[in-house]
Amino acid sequence: MTGPIGEPYSADRAIKRLQLKIDKFDKFKEWVNQRYKDEVTNRPMDNIHREVLRVMWEQVKDKLDSI
Repeated sequence: MTGPIGEPYSADRAIKRLQLKIDKFDKFKEWVNQRYKDEVTNRPMDNIHREVLRVMWEQVKDKLDSI
């Protein structure tokens, strides 16, 4: 078996690559939650864009949770 670009396979390297992907995914989820907070929860209830933004960010959060 070989690793990426013909490198000899290494379980340690495979685990490190997977951990980097998980870390990036976790950071992305944190970013989504922060955007939701910034764009929705801090907006007044009577703001005309609030509901559209809430629905959009809820869909993004739901999609990430299903992955």
